[in-house]
Amino acid sequence: MDTFFLQTVYVLFFIELQTRRVYLAGCTSQPNTQWVTQQARQMVWQLEERHPTIHFLIHDRDSKFVTAFETVFKSTRAHIIRVRLF
Repeated sequence: MDTFFLQTVYVLFFIELQTRRVYLAGCTSQPNTQWVTQQARQMVWQLEERHPTIHFLIHDRDSKFVTAFETVFKSTRAHIIRVRLF
């Protein structure tokens, strides 16, 4: 997303497919693997009391989505699906 001052800001969000609810995880000008993983932790903490639980996480193959990111969701027993973009 480009700002009014022509700076690029990256937005990480999660979409719950059943309800189409969008969860804003965070924004940053310099996303890296540590930031993405921390946002995943916070999302899991936010949704840990929610029923039904997370069943799937679908994401692309961006290099920022490392094993640590997926491990956060695997701890909730979510199945990870990596999509291939053309």
